[in-house]
Amino acid sequence: PSHEEMLTIGGMFNPNTAPVLNTLAREYAVFTKWFSEAPTCTYPNRSFFHAGTSLGKLDNDNLVSYSWDHEVPNLFDLLTDKGIDWRVYFDKSQGVPDASINLAGLRHMSMWWQHSAPRQQFFDDAAAGKLPAYSWVEPKMLLGELDDYHPPGDIRLGEQFLARIYEAVRNSPQWKSTALVITFDEHGGCYDHVMPPAAVKPDDYVGDLGFGFDRLGLRVPTIVVSPYTTKGTIVRDNFRATSVLRSMRDHFDLGPALTRRDADAPSISVAFNRTKPRTDRPKVVANLIQPIDRERERGDLPDLDLLFHKKKAESKGRISELGRASLRNAARLLGEHPDDSPTSLTSAKKMLRQAFDRKN
Repeated sequence: PSHEEMLTIGGMFNPNTAPVLNTLAREYAVFTKWFSEAPTCTYPNRSFFHAGTSLGKLDNDNLVSYSWDHEVPNLFDLLTDKGIDWRVYFDKSQGVPDASINLAGLRHMSMWWQHSAPRQQFFDDAAAGKLPAYSWVEPKMLLGELDDYHPPGDIRLGEQFLARIYEAVRNSPQWKSTALVITFDEHGGCYDHVMPPAAVKPDDYVGDLGFGFDRLGLRVPTIVVSPYTTKGTIVRDNFRATSVLRSMRDHFDLGPALTRRDADAPSISVAFNRTKPRTDRPKVVANLIQPIDRERERGDLPDLDLLFHKKKAESKGRISELGRASLRNAARLLGEHPDDSPTSLTSAKKMLRQAFDRKN
């Protein structure tokens, strides 16, 4: 990072620089102590989100591939077995749905492709009132111009993506029967001052590096949007990613807990604190991709204009850290050395699709 970029460390985004997240937090329910499941990176935490465990893994780029060897019962399996419709919406520029990479998707490709759709279809389904019972909408977080809020990217792209998702749900005929959960798998390297609490060990797997999975990771922003949520709801009790898994099992009567971690997780039902739906549907407005007027005061950093203009040209050809980990796993599955994985977007997409198609 440059000196100017390093100066943004320890800063924060205020309601002017991140208006979408802040508006939704004010208008609906915000969880102030929602923790990631483990003090580590994306794929282990995403595995917890849908499966209640990472099988002891702490790394994205593990020698054992998530996309093939990470065979673990998960929420998508439970929904499929129960005959409940679900769909993962992903941007086609990413090649494949990221959720499928994370959960041994190569073993179940017919199921994944049956339940996956281009991200544009989410907006079409929402407008037509045809969203499935459970929808998982992915930002672009592997290849190209990312819009997933992850540093060091321009979070205004994430804000614009979230604004489109919320507006689609807000204007959908299904609005009164829909809850939008906005959350993150991990903290992205951002600073936090709250010590993660202890946690129930999910299972008997031995953790990498001797980690006991007996405490949670850092806090992440989480907001629940629903017409059955009172404006300004603040939930101050401890929650975590497996709270969604627990809530889905309860709501759809999917059976017993997958692990001790989701058995112990509190339900997000506390966010639905109205008996009658609200009649208002607050709007959100994202910042345009243009220079931001900066007041030199606490809360008005990082310098998004600097980040955007320095990264815009190169972002279209970018492969994220998570994308590189996925490509290394794909190379292994194709019998190639992980160090020989692609460095260009075109070849990266080709390898991901080749790996998935070979196992289909």
